Amino acid sequence: MRWKDEHGVRWTLRQRRLAGRQRVKLEIVQDLVPGGLGTDPISFVLALPALVVLAVMLPLWLLEFVIRLLLSPVAAVLRAVGAVPYRLELEREGRPVASHAPVGRRELRRVRTELREQRR
Repeated sequence: MRWKDEHGVRWTLRQRRLAGRQRVKLEIVQDLVPGGLGTDPISFVLALPALVVLAVMLPLWLLEFVIRLLLSPVAAVLRAVGAVPYRLELEREGRPVASHAPVGRRELRRVRTELREQRR
């Protein structure tokens, strides 16, 4: 859910649907890769550490993603029953501001409407 408040600030409320939190983040490799990778050997040498880290992290990330994907139906049922809380993340201008964990559909709707009304 996205909206702008009266000051023109963009707010985003995201509901995380996959089971669990993401542990392995590929953004780390993005920070290691130097800009302007050309065809010269120097830029290859500079990018070599990033390629090594990517070669290690990519299989771990794929394994984690598959596990989270397979567990998502179980998490959806547990969230619908009220045994596991939903995960909501509030962002302001693309930066995380708050995280909420309502239990049950009724509380999820209440938290969503409260957050939206507070930020108007």
